Amino acid sequence: MSDNWNDDWRAELETEEPARWHRLCEGKNTSTDLRVIAKLMRKYNPSHTAEEALDRTILWLTDWNNQVELIPVGDEYKKLLKYLEGDK
Repeated sequence: MSDNWNDDWRAELETEEPARWHRLCEGKNTSTDLRVIAKLMRKYNPSHTAEEALDRTILWLTDWNNQVELIPVGDEYKKLLKYLEGDK
């Protein structure tokens, strides 16, 4: 995974989804937030694969924000990846 990421998605999140933005800042995200943030991260980083964007979002929320309960289990990772790949 490349270290070259555009994190301007955070400005859109703050403007368009202020409640999610505040949860991100406070380290109190939900599983739905993971989906939304991954989609934004993918949007702002089209040179990265959907899998890279999803993995980085999971790392961001579960490791950096210490929310290990958000790690997708079972088929949830595959569903999230399909969602990002389909750009729905």
